[in-house]
Amino acid sequence: MRFFINNTGEVEGPSIFGSRLKKALIEYGWKWDRLFPVVSYIFSSGVFRPFCKNVLRLDGLYFDSENTLGDSDKKNRPILRAYGKADGIIFQSVFDRKLFNNFVGEANCPVTVIPNGAPSDFSPAGPKIDYGFNKTLLCSSHWRAHKRLDCIIAGFLEYGDPTTGLVILGNSSEKAFKHPNIKYAGRIHPSKLPEYLRGGDAFIHLSWLDHCPNSVVEALCCGLPVLCTHNGGTREIVRDNGVIIKCEEDYHFKKVALYNPPKCEKKTVAAGIEKILAWNKTVDTAYLRMNHIASKYAEFAKNLSAE
Repeated sequence: MRFFINNTGEVEGPSIFGSRLKKALIEYGWKWDRLFPVVSYIFSSGVFRPFCKNVLRLDGLYFDSENTLGDSDKKNRPILRAYGKADGIIFQSVFDRKLFNNFVGEANCPVTVIPNGAPSDFSPAGPKIDYGFNKTLLCSSHWRAHKRLDCIIAGFLEYGDPTTGLVILGNSSEKAFKHPNIKYAGRIHPSKLPEYLRGGDAFIHLSWLDHCPNSVVEALCCGLPVLCTHNGGTREIVRDNGVIIKCEEDYHFKKVALYNPPKCEKKTVAAGIEKILAWNKTVDTAYLRMNHIASKYAEFAKNLSAE
């Protein structure tokens, strides 16, 4: 089947996933066709093609009550137009589906939930970085409030094991907290990321109300158990492969001050770190492998085409 994806590249999460999906669907046997696709996958919003099935892949809405990055309602308009026009909709998580159902209402087309996936080079086997600690906790985060990197650091310092290190992947050194057991690796090229992940023993992700973070998918696929919070879509991809803690009250699907998130109690985070670093079970991530995810995308589109 001929297909097109409107967002591919190596700059941001959605475009990285789009590139991976493109490659996996070609390996599945489909043909990339920019001009005359039978199926066009649209990420969030974009141009709808005539004479084909337009499948909308959604990763959430803007629901910041303080409009920190611009008027949330205005930023949502192109997404909502696409939501009303799509032949089918793929949500990244049940959390995202509930987000749209509560803010907008149910879609008038077939919908499904398919998480992000990682390609085969993200696996436990292969070269890995030696960080020089007895045990290493990894995270991928920037100094943006909703990522709660400050809470990760506070919880790690509360944990206080002098033989354990915290390594932060991503551009986060501009406000670096200096500590001998905290290292800042900077931005890692996607081709090098697996060996950085394999060097860790566990991964922590405390971002508030995240949808389906690629960083967590990649860490899991490299064999790392994940410590995350109970709100948002992250827990759906972690499943039984990690520890889930409660940092705040349940989210009730309304606008919130997204960039002024609740603080995680450092003792709660420290207790979670202790549990995740003591993890002794195999991480099972067959459901996050890119070939499996691509088959789900293909199956949904083929069912639409058969209608």
